[in-house]
Amino acid sequence: MNYRFISSKTHGVIDYAMGSLLMATPLVFDFEKNKAETIVPVLCGAGSTLQALNTDYELGVNRKISMTTHIAMDVACGAFLAASPWLFNMRKEARVPFLVIGLMEIGAALLTETKAGYEKNDQKDRFSIQETVKEELPELVD
Repeated sequence: MNYRFISSKTHGVIDYAMGSLLMATPLVFDFEKNKAETIVPVLCGAGSTLQALNTDYELGVNRKISMTTHIAMDVACGAFLAASPWLFNMRKEARVPFLVIGLMEIGAALLTETKAGYEKNDQKDRFSIQETVKEELPELVD
């Protein structure tokens, strides 16, 4: 039985939303400035967004990271987020958000298909943002 029911395209949407959520976490939860409570989610959010931009899936731009590698990185980031309150001796109020977001990241990764939609359908002409820009706006590329 295949338990991976989240498509790579849906995972891409989750990635960009998670990156934004993580970067906004210090503001939403009023975490203290210049401490791990602020630095960890902002760095993880920025890293998550950069990773999404560089993943070889429908919503990736650069497409250098395989979906399998992306999922492994998501699990590692989720574990780091979930453990960070104890690793960095954060306040008790910060533990729940980090733990929940970290476990959500791990869950999404473990439930996502390991091949992008265009790979499963064996499409030769997959959508590429870079190719579209080259074709439609060549003056920007040259």
